[in-house]
Amino acid sequence: MAKPADDYYWPLTCAKLKYSLCYIIRIDRLGRAIKPVYASRYYKDVNAGININGLKTLVDFKFWPAGTMLDYSLPMPRKFFLKEELTHLDLQIDERKIVTYQIPSEEEICYKISLLSHFMYLKMGDMIILELHRPQSVKHGMHIQVIPHLDFYIKKHIGQ
Repeated sequence: MAKPADDYYWPLTCAKLKYSLCYIIRIDRLGRAIKPVYASRYYKDVNAGININGLKTLVDFKFWPAGTMLDYSLPMPRKFFLKEELTHLDLQIDERKIVTYQIPSEEEICYKISLLSHFMYLKMGDMIILELHRPQSVKHGMHIQVIPHLDFYIKKHIGQ
């Protein structure tokens, strides 16, 4: 995770990056095989962030896609919000038109928590990240804002 105003430096190993606006749910109880009707009891804090993925690497890694494991690739505010406080998210890229994204419904969130809890044991502090749109291409110098919570630039790494 990165702080909300820290600029993101393009990793030397990545030829291509993509970003997506995310709704982040922080789990606050232990849970396994949770029924959807009870899933709302397992979180109260939420957040918004930008997930940055490296999809194409410049180096051939034989064992894992290293471009998908990027340091500080989830800029988000340090303060979490009550789920009632975030009703929508406004995203602005560079100086273009602000796009408003609706938060997933309580029913959809509970279904995802339930589904995930059947595959893994959810613990306090775990974060579930829900992408709100298809990943979009990142360009050097791009200015990304989630109004009013995040504001950062994508910058070239030293040596690029």
